[in-house]
Amino acid sequence: ARGLLEALETRSTCVRRRTAAIGLDSYGRVVGVAYNGVPRGFPHCSEGHPCQGAQDPSGDTQRCLALHAEQNLIINRSGELYTIYLSASPCKTCALMLANLPELRLLFYRDTYPDNAGFDVLREGGFTSEGVVFVARSRLWRMRRHGTCAE
Repeated sequence: ARGLLEALETRSTCVRRRTAAIGLDSYGRVVGVAYNGVPRGFPHCSEGHPCQGAQDPSGDTQRCLALHAEQNLIINRSGELYTIYLSASPCKTCALMLANLPELRLLFYRDTYPDNAGFDVLREGGFTSEGVVFVARSRLWRMRRHGTCAE
């Protein structure tokens, strides 16, 4: 999954941060892939045409026009989401969206969001940490909603 996430990140149209998401159904089939970027029809945020938020501090998304990878995955998926691989932990807004999905297992690679508000939302929503696993030079965080997602 990590290699596919890294490949998807290259598709991002955001100059601030490149993130990706992969969604699987309960049978382990891919039902969606996504990356962060501006909505359809908007000019891509690039070095030649950055959005107003391109130079804002990490974690400050008020002026950024990009949808996050998690948001694009939820919007564009083709089936139920059971497991989601993310290249970074979610922000608070994305964590709220993810917490609204039933029977979900989340796995994050590499980065954590600049603040812990997303983790706090997931914990409050019944997700528990299954620990941090080191995969090569990356970290893999595992979270699962308590009492669901039997393997």
